[in-house]
Amino acid sequence: MFGAIEMKARLAARRAAFSLAGALLLMVGLAFLTVAAWIGLVQATDTLTAALVIGGAYTGLALIAFAFAIRRPRVPMRDPYVAAAMATPPRHKSGLEEAGGIAAAFMSGLNAGSAARNGFHRGREH
Repeated sequence: MFGAIEMKARLAARRAAFSLAGALLLMVGLAFLTVAAWIGLVQATDTLTAALVIGGAYTGLALIAFAFAIRRPRVPMRDPYVAAAMATPPRHKSGLEEAGGIAAAFMSGLNAGSAARNGFHRGREH
C-alpha cells in the first residue's frame, strides 16, 4: 500500500521537475527569439517601430491567453433525464388553469372564514 503511494509521489515529483525545466528552457528560448526579432526589426526599421511590433505581439498573445482563461468549458450532460428536463421549456399555465387556482384559493379562504365564524364568536367558543 505504501509502495503505491510512494511510486505516485515519485512520478508526481518527476513530472513537476521536468515541467519546471521545460518552462525555464521555454522562457530562455523566448528571450533569445525576442532579441533576434528586435535586431531584425531595428535593421529593417527604427527602434520605435521595433518596440511597438514586439510589444504589440506580446500584448496580443496575452489577451488571447486571458480569453482562453475566462472561457467556460462546454460540459455535456451525462444523465439523459436531466438533459431532457433542461432542454424542455417550462410549461406555462393557461388563463383557465390560473383562474381555477385562484377560485380554489378563494374557496379555501371562504371555507376557513366560515369555519372560524362558526367555531368562534367574538373570542368565545359556541
